[in-house]
Amino acid sequence: MDDGRGRSNVLDRSTPDLIRRLIDDANGLVELQIRLAKVEAKENLLSVLAGGKTLGIAAGLGVLALIGLVVLIVTGLAAIFHAIGVPVLNQDWFWALVLVVASGGVAALLGLRGFKKLKVSPLERTRETLREDIEWLRQPTKPSGR
Repeated sequence: MDDGRGRSNVLDRSTPDLIRRLIDDANGLVELQIRLAKVEAKENLLSVLAGGKTLGIAAGLGVLALIGLVVLIVTGLAAIFHAIGVPVLNQDWFWALVLVVASGGVAALLGLRGFKKLKVSPLERTRETLREDIEWLRQPTKPSGR
């Protein structure tokens, strides 16, 4: 007998056949959960790699900002002692300041973007589907009405 969904009625099947079907369905569910976990782990890895790349660039620009800061201090002090009264735009320390501000600002922006990309949710979808599967398995079976 067919129940309208292409499946035969449970009451028309033998117990060994039902057990075999239950085992097959459980194996299929486990295989799907493993596939989902692999896909989710791959997505997390790619996300971490993208964030790490951005953080690497930010670190490089941060080092550039630190070098610029050292140049700023040295040339600023030299400018104070050697060129009092000369317009600011002709001073080495002014351009070092511009370099520090520009590279530091870009480094800060890339650093924030990198930290945002590093959001790792360890197999959250897999956990959620496992919770749903466990909840479904805990539901009592309803009698067929016979």
